[in-house]
Amino acid sequence: MGWWNQDIYGGDAPLEWRENIYATCGAKEYNEKHALKPIPADILSEKIDTIINLINTSDTDSDDKNIGYQVLGAIIMHAGFDIDESEDLRKRIIEASEDDDYAKDDMS
Repeated sequence: MGWWNQDIYGGDAPLEWRENIYATCGAKEYNEKHALKPIPADILSEKIDTIINLINTSDTDSDDKNIGYQVLGAIIMHAGFDIDESEDLRKRIIEASEDDDYAKDDMS
């Protein structure tokens, strides 16, 4: 996905999405050792609809929204959040990964 490297957060847009999602949840991104800190699953559960709305209503193009969903997917996995109740969200995250123009580039 990233254009600096193949990491999910390998670019300005993904880092901005991550920052916005953490801010929406009122969570700190890093712990005292500067390691990425997961958003607690209960807070993510409480804010998930707000985050989805943030991505869907952002004033960006569809590729940037795809990046937003991919970042959300990474955050969900990092938090251990269960999205089984929302198959539409799971489907949207997978579609965003498949539709990502950067993922189709050959970085070798």
